[in-house]
Amino acid sequence: MMNIKQQQTIKFVLLCFFSIIGVFFYLQTGGTIEKAIFIYLGFWILSRLHMIAIHKWLGHNEIEVNWIGRIFFLWVLVSCCLVKPLHYIVCHRLHHKYSDTERDPHANSLGFWNLLIGNLRIPKNSYVHLKDIFDKKDIIFVNRYYYYLYILNLACFWLIDPHIVMLSFLFLNLKILVNTTLFNYLTHGGKHGTGPINLPIWTVFVFGYFGEHKHKDHHINTTKYLNRISGENKYTT
Repeated sequence: MMNIKQQQTIKFVLLCFFSIIGVFFYLQTGGTIEKAIFIYLGFWILSRLHMIAIHKWLGHNEIEVNWIGRIFFLWVLVSCCLVKPLHYIVCHRLHHKYSDTERDPHANSLGFWNLLIGNLRIPKNSYVHLKDIFDKKDIIFVNRYYYYLYILNLACFWLIDPHIVMLSFLFLNLKILVNTTLFNYLTHGGKHGTGPINLPIWTVFVFGYFGEHKHKDHHINTTKYLNRISGENKYTT
């Protein structure tokens, strides 16, 4: 079975390939600039919802949603296809616990390219609390069948309009991967890896992560979230 590093690297290569192929066939099948802009705006909204779902809902358990919201957020996670939910939660909580150290899964010391292709560091003999996640069977189900659900979702998009699928790889999946990697890289000091920093307010309009530009403040305040989600169930690497 492939580990998270292998899965992410293979996915990055496939997304680059299908992004090129998708744009080519979009143009060959009568796709217009106007329609591409419309599809891009739809994916832009979806990617903003993705940050709420994967970061605030799963990563930090900051918000609660009813069963309708849970189904919607899980669909958003599958559509955007950044990473399996449990993989993200484990890496993100380890990142907060060991931020910018040799035990940080995606410390800047690994280099931007390694971070982009998913060549992360999975520290041994570390643990994070996951009781809040193990209690949610729907998340475990989606995590287990994540890529199957992603392909099923693509089929649904295709039935609506094949052009949505053709542009989804570039405008949604690859864009989110690059955007998220670059944002985290910059908010931790770039190649110098100086630690969490706050970015200027105008960067909100570049990345679209509203409120997340105050990344240093976010790291300072994260302790209360980690304490709240602590429990008996732990994930040990």
